Amino acid sequence: MNNTFYRIFFTSSAFIICALLCVISYLLGDAHGRREGLYAAKAVEAGTAKQMRSRIASRDSVDLVASELDRERPGAPGSYEVIMNTEWLFRKANGGLSDNAYVENSRENKNAVRFTVALKESPEKLIYTSPVLKVGERLTDIKLESMPEEGSHGAVVTYELLDAEGKKTGEVKAGVTLTIE
Repeated sequence: MNNTFYRIFFTSSAFIICALLCVISYLLGDAHGRREGLYAAKAVEAGTAKQMRSRIASRDSVDLVASELDRERPGAPGSYEVIMNTEWLFRKANGGLSDNAYVENSRENKNAVRFTVALKESPEKLIYTSPVLKVGERLTDIKLESMPEEGSHGAVVTYELLDAEGKKTGEVKAGVTLTIE
């Protein structure tokens, strides 16, 4: 009986070890497959019918998938790169035209933008409204519509992110210092 017990024990142990090795081998092979590609699923329009497309994207096609996603969304919500200087000098002798104010709509952005300027102490009163700046455009000749008193003033620049139809899709605020001489 002792001999039979050991034979059954070793046989069943060998079977369990083989089964575990098979499971581990399968799982390692599946994990390796996931490392080689990215699972991508998205709805795309094909003519008038929507279809769901799922695929494994290899390293070679990851850029293609990313560019498709970028084209389909007009802009990433909550993402906007502000390029501007934060100390603007205006001389009354120049008729309110800035000597150094600079605002650019970065090429990295996805939206056209328009911005307004208001003093911190009276945010409801706009002292400048820009034209629409398309992606990559810049504005340097900023002339205030309403000139504050001489001195240094804190101001808020409010960027309105615009969609293709010119409708506001988001807002970003930044502080600037206006010096009036």
